[in-house]
Amino acid sequence: MPPSEAMACGCAFVGTDIGGFREFATDGETALLSPPGDHDAMLRNLVAITEDAALRRRVQQAGTRNIEQFTWQRAGLELERYLRE
Repeated sequence: MPPSEAMACGCAFVGTDIGGFREFATDGETALLSPPGDHDAMLRNLVAITEDAALRRRVQQAGTRNIEQFTWQRAGLELERYLRE
């Protein structure tokens, strides 16, 4: 969970486009994601987020807003619903 925790703290997330991250990160909106094993794409994303302050702020703000939907209350309600079904 470190990427989502970092997003909750206001950090921009640059990572790999894998299933688990797609639960809370959308490439180009709430994060910058690169295909697994594509080192060049990861480097491009890291350079972009470092050099483009407007992009960094936009990704930071969108990521933080998005991650706020994941609360313990919501998780508990979803677990309860799942168990009842």
